Amino acid sequence: MAYNDFERTEIFDKTGGECHLCFGKLTYSAYGDLGHPRGWEIDHSNPRANGGTDYFRNLMPAHISCNRQKGAMSNANFRDLYLEEEDEEDFDWLGALCLGCLAFTAYVAFACPSTPFQPEGRING
Repeated sequence: MAYNDFERTEIFDKTGGECHLCFGKLTYSAYGDLGHPRGWEIDHSNPRANGGTDYFRNLMPAHISCNRQKGAMSNANFRDLYLEEEDEEDFDWLGALCLGCLAFTAYVAFACPSTPFQPEGRING
């Protein structure tokens, strides 16, 4: 489904410019940019394959890699799958989930801060 600028902006702003799956930062201008570590696309929170709709309330911003790895999983199942892979209490699962940032492992925290969700507005870059 194609989205116009207004729709993309409204969806991006729902989370303050963070991936709704891993809570890592997104870059608004990197919409659809597969090569950008903060590239994003619009995810159906409840996947269409599971009866999800194209209604605004079901559309959320996500890193391209997070969204594609999620596929038809629920958000909870997606997070649980990656949380179960590590037993250490201090595992930085937010950084690990941002698969698009793994190519930049020298400083994953830059693109995937492991801090609680705090809307900070649009990140342009």
